[in-house]
Amino acid sequence: MKKKEYKGLQLVSTNRASWLYNPLNDRMITASQPLEDYLSTIDEKENPLHQFYIAKKQKQTLANLHIISITLSNKKTGWIKKIISFLLSKNMILLFFLLASILTALISKDFATLNKTLSLYEIISLYIVFCFIIIPLHEYSHFVIYDRYFNFSKIKFGFALRYLSLLVFFTKVPFYKLLTPAQKKATALAGIKMQIIIWAILALCCNIYPNRFLFILITTNIGMLLINAIPFLKLDGYWVLSNLLHTTDYMEDFVQMIRGNLPKRPIILFVGFINIGFIIFSFLWTLNKIINLFL
Repeated sequence: MKKKEYKGLQLVSTNRASWLYNPLNDRMITASQPLEDYLSTIDEKENPLHQFYIAKKQKQTLANLHIISITLSNKKTGWIKKIISFLLSKNMILLFFLLASILTALISKDFATLNKTLSLYEIISLYIVFCFIIIPLHEYSHFVIYDRYFNFSKIKFGFALRYLSLLVFFTKVPFYKLLTPAQKKATALAGIKMQIIIWAILALCCNIYPNRFLFILITTNIGMLLINAIPFLKLDGYWVLSNLLHTTDYMEDFVQMIRGNLPKRPIILFVGFINIGFIIFSFLWTLNKIINLFL
């Protein structure tokens, strides 16, 4: 598999196909022929790839609205990626999980009668910590593993509203479909592994300095970890389940099966309908919360 960059474009090619991604407009094309020869003249109007190069961003869907999108250099983060990659290793995650479980058990009794009502200050603080520290670390961990296989100079990330109900932080991994099943699994699980590491660090801090807010952070982080493991709503568990079902995206297959473009697989149809149920529930739950704010 060959990789090449030219004027921001990212090209991956094999003997049988080529994939070209444009981070500027978030577009991808696939060709059954080599595309390298077209890159040097891509500024010229006669070039068949010129329109792809200058085209506007694709129209967003209600299922995944990008609110903020930022592109940064990936060259100066080598040492950070090495540290995170080491921490995400199997043995280290097992160690962090055991440490987190033991330390959380030790402090649980002290907070057994904790008042679950949060003050406005605590809600805002929780939001800041999760939106600007925990969730970005979770998503960046996905990228660190993905970057082992597709090391390009730019990284694109941001915030998106999924299904008009879930505010998520995302990192673009455009060549995810080209990963092997083992590589997809490692990439999909990286975010959950990072939250286990964060859990252990928070539990250690709370044991050294018992604090109500730290314990709330721990329980909220555990809750988000479990939510991310759900195999629906395109959360981390969704991609793990897709991998187990020997597909890149089981909902894409589900739609094609409904349209009659793919042979029907009962298990895909089953989880697809459940996923639709989760999407409807998530939207109605969020809508109910918004309505209640004005009542």
